[in-house]
Amino acid sequence: MKTKTFFFCLGLCLFTVVGCKSTSDNEDSNLPGTWDITKYSGNQYVNGIVDPEEAILMEDMGTMTFKEDGSGQYSIKDSTNTQYSGSFDWFEKGDKLYMDLIFAADTLTTDNFAIAWDVKTNTATDQVWTAEVTMVNEGDETTTNRMAYEVILKKK
Repeated sequence: MKTKTFFFCLGLCLFTVVGCKSTSDNEDSNLPGTWDITKYSGNQYVNGIVDPEEAILMEDMGTMTFKEDGSGQYSIKDSTNTQYSGSFDWFEKGDKLYMDLIFAADTLTTDNFAIAWDVKTNTATDQVWTAEVTMVNEGDETTTNRMAYEVILKKK
């Protein structure tokens, strides 16, 4: 269950359908290039209480490559060292980074996910992003799950 939750949450955290910017809009960005995902952490809250069994902490889990044209690729591994890869679109606006999984045939998920990350650190060598996602369980609208994530990246 923890691995399934990890992939669902990672998919949510990597990706929100918001559109794409043109090549020139990403020219001044610090993101183009390949980044090591040095830390990925997350907590799940059920009705406001942290569920310790669903906590996620992964280090050195893979890479993300951002291209100036607003496209990108990721290559990650889970806690069992199973490798996953896929593509995404991205753009920045203010202190937000928007990412949208665009190829549903990737190995991570068959659904399209997208998200708006809050960018906490944005330098040419370091990135720190956070995001919160709230879900309501289908068939049980009285239970809400909130997930809070942080991703730390270092430029290769």
